[in-house]
Amino acid sequence: MGRGYSGKILVSNGGFEWMNGINPQVQNFMKSLFLEVVTKYDVDGVQGDDRLPAMPVAGGYDTYTVELYKQEHGGQSPPQNGKDAAWITWRTDKLTAFLGNLYSAVKAIKPNLQVSSSPSIYHSMGGVLIQSGSWNPTEEYLNAMITENRNNGIKGEVMFFYEGLKKHTSYFENTYPSK
Repeated sequence: MGRGYSGKILVSNGGFEWMNGINPQVQNFMKSLFLEVVTKYDVDGVQGDDRLPAMPVAGGYDTYTVELYKQEHGGQSPPQNGKDAAWITWRTDKLTAFLGNLYSAVKAIKPNLQVSSSPSIYHSMGGVLIQSGSWNPTEEYLNAMITENRNNGIKGEVMFFYEGLKKHTSYFENTYPSK
């Protein structure tokens, strides 16, 4: 299980408990599920969604991850601050390596299959939250988010998540007409 610095299991706002995406047992379990789908079903692709590979910023303090960090850092323990930049990078690199391994395993079975991931947005750059629970942004706020992206040189958005599109149908029809 994913654990925070205090040693407690990490629980999302939605109430689920996080697995530790860096742990090889978790990685092998998730990989086996993906490969089962790819092998047994006629699908066009598989997607990791925003929870795979993922870990909340407070995570990484389970025994396995702490020991791995120590092995790679001359016995030094991970920082207490989960938001330490080097600590974030180290964990992110481990999760990215897992995604690469998962991608290769899927492609080895079906080379033409789509493999994607939609990780949560870091620092709200490059993505637009259009629904969270029952919350949806107003049309004005949605426009402000997209305008901010354009002002920062971002030429496209990831809209999170699909259900939010239903609340803004007319916005997308009027703002982004099909060609």
